[in-house]
Amino acid sequence: MAKPSVKLSGQLLGGTARTLDQVDGDRHASDNSLLDLGDGLISRDGWHLVDDTGSFVPGDEKPPWVHRRACQDCTDDTFFGYGREPLPPHYAFGYWWSRYWNYSDDELRELAFQPRFTATASNVLYGYWSHDLGGHTFRDESDPATRRIDPELYIRWMQFGAWSPIMRTHTTKNPNLTKEPWRFAPAEFDALRATVLTRYTFLPYTCTMGRKAYDTGVSLVRPMYYAWPDNDEAYHGNAFARTALSSEWSKHALRVRIAPRTGSYPGMPTSRQWSVDVVASAMPASVTVDGVALTRSDDAKPGTWHLAGKDLTLHVTLPAHGYDQAQVVEVAWPANAPDVNGLAGQMRDVRAAVAWLKAHWQDVNGVPDDVSLAAQADLLIDYHPGHFAEEVAAFRKRYAQLDKALEQGGVPADMRATFKARLGTSH
Repeated sequence: MAKPSVKLSGQLLGGTARTLDQVDGDRHASDNSLLDLGDGLISRDGWHLVDDTGSFVPGDEKPPWVHRRACQDCTDDTFFGYGREPLPPHYAFGYWWSRYWNYSDDELRELAFQPRFTATASNVLYGYWSHDLGGHTFRDESDPATRRIDPELYIRWMQFGAWSPIMRTHTTKNPNLTKEPWRFAPAEFDALRATVLTRYTFLPYTCTMGRKAYDTGVSLVRPMYYAWPDNDEAYHGNAFARTALSSEWSKHALRVRIAPRTGSYPGMPTSRQWSVDVVASAMPASVTVDGVALTRSDDAKPGTWHLAGKDLTLHVTLPAHGYDQAQVVEVAWPANAPDVNGLAGQMRDVRAAVAWLKAHWQDVNGVPDDVSLAAQADLLIDYHPGHFAEEVAAFRKRYAQLDKALEQGGVPADMRATFKARLGTSH
């Protein structure tokens, strides 16, 4: 048959690639060539004719094998207008973990590219992408024993994965690069745990949308032009800007550099206002942006900082700044600043334990003063920011004497045991 003349130039919406291994952002790491996502199966015209003539076909033998087509002038065209995806079991929408060789979280470019990659795959009915969350191939030749996971970047990968069709971490075989959430510091563990719980919270939604994908062929994650086909801005999936972040730590100082923006997209703003959060922080001696000292304020006004007593997170609100210029944030802590590792978790546990005690122990004298003050350590830090070290020392002293204070206050032994259990293994 004569091959029909089909020209859909500029209308094809793309498909997907077999793998993202050895891919850096949207380019091959080996030669920097652009990753080819193919034409896909749909177009803005609402249909697509695929030339499948060059594909292998099954033979007549038993069992059949695949061969090149015997005819030289035949064609095999397939018309696509509607499709259906298989429906995975409900547990597939939870949190998965797997292991492989030689991966880390070295770059942000891959993370910036994958939302578009995931959405575009819907065009070829490949809706259940399972990305290697946190996985990038190492480029350097550093000693594997010295390599480490960047906690903040790993958390970003996990947060992206929570809203992906399949959520799966994919770790290196190097035992030093474990990605289990409980192996991270308390603040990082809390963020990872909240991300996994978020995934399971909307499990009924993902299962429902998985069924809809089965019935309609429309994937869980899909491009915006599915909903707004007449809006040209919905098709600008490859237009984005990137801002690189870097940080340097020393024993009593932190330097964060926010690089000038690269890239562009329609309607892009010309200025920005960033905020920088430092978890598990002691009270700083100074906070500067581009060499200019910021003032402490309980209100998150531009050009100020604040240490929250409740979770010991340092919040720095930067002044508005042009996208074309860098900003440098520098934080310095006193040489005698107390070690606050685990402190926010201890204060949280005491607050929860005292709230339980107040609800279950009815005594006219109330909770002993030192126990009550231990539960208010976060407020005391907020009230007396200039005496941070003293308030931390006072909390730790009260924390060590909680059981004794409860006993002297007349709290029964069984309730003291329950109270202690609520403090966890840290007490």
